[in-house]
Amino acid sequence: MQELANQVKPTNLSIQLISVDIDLNLVKEFVLQYDISLPIFISPQEVIEQSLDNAAYPATYLVSPNGKIVKVYLGAREWSSEQMVTELQNIMRSES
Repeated sequence: MQELANQVKPTNLSIQLISVDIDLNLVKEFVLQYDISLPIFISPQEVIEQSLDNAAYPATYLVSPNGKIVKVYLGAREWSSEQMVTELQNIMRSES
């Protein structure tokens, strides 16, 4: 995700991460290991599962500026691949 953010910046895309791991030390280690500078929110797994009606991880939600979930990706992706960047740019254009 960090690589994707670096590739599409500046655009109308905002990437924010949610961790269901409530152990702050593990989150910090992950951030340092992968050199992440994106905002990370921490929420208990049960809250995310209930709020988003999903128990699969990782999960990625594309949310329009008006709060509508536009697309859901379940499972890992190569976010910085040319195919994904193009797909996201097309979705952003159709939602603007």
